[in-house]
Amino acid sequence: MPNYTNLNNNIIVNNENGIQLYPSHSQYNPTSSAPATAAEVEIRVASGLNSNLISDTLQNPFIRIPIISSSNVDGNFDQELVLRFLTGSHFFDANTSSISINGGGNNTKTAFKSLYYTGSKNQTIFFRDTLISKSISNVDLRDIIHNLITGSNFHVNGAISASKKGNLTSSITYIGARGRITAPIGFTGSFDSDEVFEVVQYSRYRNT
Repeated sequence: MPNYTNLNNNIIVNNENGIQLYPSHSQYNPTSSAPATAAEVEIRVASGLNSNLISDTLQNPFIRIPIISSSNVDGNFDQELVLRFLTGSHFFDANTSSISINGGGNNTKTAFKSLYYTGSKNQTIFFRDTLISKSISNVDLRDIIHNLITGSNFHVNGAISASKKGNLTSSITYIGARGRITAPIGFTGSFDSDEVFEVVQYSRYRNT
């Protein structure tokens, strides 16, 4: 069954939204001159990656990363970056080679639409989608995650920065984004986190 491992978090399982983690410590606290306190997110790809990540019957893995708090924009909901992982067999042949990296995952065959996270009308979501193969390696998956993040408008516009750590970790640091932010969500589909990835939120100032 799906599993999410994180430090100092309360875990709530929701069948629609995946596994949600809320820090047991305080959420982001804005200041006038610095990013929020919980300023870094790490996405750690499993060393023992199960390469058969995409299911034909169960909801597939995704990563939700809240970036901008609703308290800082003219809206009621956080602005989120959502990474989705797709397989070409779930698309019409004409669409497979031309899937847009920015939300192209919504164009699946009708029979497979329920297998991918689509959010709701009450969310402001910026999707970043990619096709992956069954033979994908853990290093390649980490690199894909990093590229999805760095290609996003949030990164281009300076709200976040991104970097690679070691061979299997992609990290996000909040720069221009400030305010209270909901914790990130890593949904691993039908696999445990040690078969796919885990998403961990840190305070900027932490002991390592």
